[in-house]
Amino acid sequence: MDVFAAMRARQSARAYLPKPVARADIEDIFKYLDVGLGVSYLLLAAHAKGLATCPIGLVTAYAHDIAEALDIPANKEIILSIALGYADPQSPINRFITERENLDVFCFWYE
Repeated sequence: MDVFAAMRARQSARAYLPKPVARADIEDIFKYLDVGLGVSYLLLAAHAKGLATCPIGLVTAYAHDIAEALDIPANKEIILSIALGYADPQSPINRFITERENLDVFCFWYE
């Protein structure tokens, strides 16, 4: 059973994390979860103000170069960046619409 199956079964997800799991590993997992939750609200707030956003996780591949260029201390970790600005609806890339899976393919509903 994977973590998501455990969550659907309303069991503790911690029981299905890779073994052995140290407390520090759990704290790291939740640290990134907290960042993700914070970023999601930032993206929603930006959208509410009419701004477009694009979170970019690939910056971690260039974290050293970015830290050096921006004078970010070594005790700080770069985990993502967010492109922020006004969308151009007339741009061809912004008019491209991809096909979507049906919601029932990846969503489970509890009643």
